[in-house]
Amino acid sequence: MGKKIFIGFIILTSLTTTGCLRTYYPAFQETSAPPMIYETPDNLEQTGKFLSADFQFSKGIHENETIKMGKLSHLLVYTKDHFNINARGFGYTGFYKVSGINELLDGEKNFIGAGTDFTISGNFKISKLKIGAGLNIGAGIEFGEYYHFRREAASKGLISKNDELFFLMLSIFPVLSYEFSETSLLTAQLNIGTPGIGSPIISWHKHGFIYWLSWIPDKDFNKNTYGHRIAAGFMINLNKL
Repeated sequence: MGKKIFIGFIILTSLTTTGCLRTYYPAFQETSAPPMIYETPDNLEQTGKFLSADFQFSKGIHENETIKMGKLSHLLVYTKDHFNINARGFGYTGFYKVSGINELLDGEKNFIGAGTDFTISGNFKISKLKIGAGLNIGAGIEFGEYYHFRREAASKGLISKNDELFFLMLSIFPVLSYEFSETSLLTAQLNIGTPGIGSPIISWHKHGFIYWLSWIPDKDFNKNTYGHRIAAGFMINLNKL
């Protein structure tokens, strides 16, 4: 009996001394997943090139932490009757505000990164309504002060070790789109996975321009009207310039 108690004590001690350490991930893992681009009119086969810019403000991984991020992307878009493909390359930068470690390590840390992803979706149409589902996969690299903070804090035993330069992306999503005219389209999708864990997205396509918004409310809406995460972006079809 005494031996069992001793073993249980060792296990409990190991859990309480290691399990309470914070874990930090690349800042990009906290961003919104990208919206799917549907060319119009969507009953014709088309290929397009898009340039995209977006900005995000969100809470960080831990309490009293924040993330500010800007991103530029270049996309190749292929549209056909019942499936769509987006291929994207992107670069981004921003600041992660660390809070609650210690006076030396707390504060804003810059980061910069780049990556690529691939999105495919299938769909069927009911009149002007398109219903479908898709998959987004990709990979990227992130470095900067925030990366060095993760390495330094982990080496001192202040946080759990998670200092990889590279990260992966994988999410699935249902999507709805409605064609108001041959040049205007409204879409809604909900990505589940990484980045973002959950990313509800509304986008408006009009004459080769796309405006989109992703917003996740916070549990204390009265004190935090921007929500847990808000991201907004703008895309332009380079073929129509």
